[in-house]
Amino acid sequence: MKYPIDPQQGMNFYTDSAFRGEMTFYLGELGPISDVPLVDEYGDNIIIDLPDGTQSFKYEDPDTIWYQSKDIVQYRIKEDWFLDKQRSVLDQRIIAVAPVRYKMDTDANGNKTIGGLQEMFWLYFPHCRFVFNNYFVYNEHNDAQWMSFDDLFWKRRFSSVIYKESNVHDRQIESYRSGLDALHESENIKNEIRNIEHDIWSF
Repeated sequence: MKYPIDPQQGMNFYTDSAFRGEMTFYLGELGPISDVPLVDEYGDNIIIDLPDGTQSFKYEDPDTIWYQSKDIVQYRIKEDWFLDKQRSVLDQRIIAVAPVRYKMDTDANGNKTIGGLQEMFWLYFPHCRFVFNNYFVYNEHNDAQWMSFDDLFWKRRFSSVIYKESNVHDRQIESYRSGLDALHESENIKNEIRNIEHDIWSF
């Protein structure tokens, strides 16, 4: 969140090549390289000189394969938990949302396997509220009550697990706990927060 990705002043995705290249890195990946050489207007193969002094055919640039909503498997939320002394309550404020996709590894035979999870990018939540407010969530318990994505986040109608808290080492829970122990550590963090809130009323 310290280094926002913005185009140059007065430019956009189509006019700023540096911004377009950086956004393409986060939103898509290069597809397979073509194995059909390009030909010139006479039908002859186009030959290019490589930096090592050799020559090679010129191929068409690979297309960009854009990530779609089906590629996103979860969302990570960054939020602040704080004690409001004026109201004497524990409150939460969502700072950012990050889509997460599977990180695919390709072996020598071309087979793809899941190699973990990868955060794509972080979106500043206050800047996204206009979009979230205009799209609605399906409510399986009551189809007569419409709820936007903004309501979903503010009313905290989502299920989640703590995977990291602010710490000096900047490490995630899975770096020192795994499996069931990681879930227990997540619950311990929740209990610590509840104890802080409880201590307000116990003095």
